[in-house]
Amino acid sequence: MHKRVGLWIDRKKAVIVSIADNIEGKSIITSDMQNYVLYSTIVPGDGSPENIGGAWRALGLVAGKTGKAIRIKEKETGASVDYDARACFAKSEKIFAESEISGEQARTLREWARHELRMDNRDQAIKMWENAREIFAKLGADMEVQRMNEQPE
Repeated sequence: MHKRVGLWIDRKKAVIVSIADNIEGKSIITSDMQNYVLYSTIVPGDGSPENIGGAWRALGLVAGKTGKAIRIKEKETGASVDYDARACFAKSEKIFAESEISGEQARTLREWARHELRMDNRDQAIKMWENAREIFAKLGADMEVQRMNEQPE
């Protein structure tokens, strides 16, 4: 049985990722987004960090929602690599941190914290949540801070 999920990756481009369950119980990306994400992350300097980091965050959300790893075939080597939700969120957070895109880094940390709560990793989730709220506060994003004033549930 194949289940498809559409997900917008970037507000500036109408790019959708399709996910299909394969016979091994993994999730596969079956669109041009696969090559876009992989090519952009493997080839330094190609693609914007906003789009790449956002794509990895979206993949983390999908992996977290389905409970299955995202299998991505690397363009250059042809090797398949599985990325669970944590690995996707970690890639997203690292890209935003290294690129000093703090608002997006905070959004990734917030989504990652929600995922960790669902996985019963409350201590780790609270640390991420507080880190995200602190970043929003430094940016003067008062509405985001207000939304995050209570601990996640």
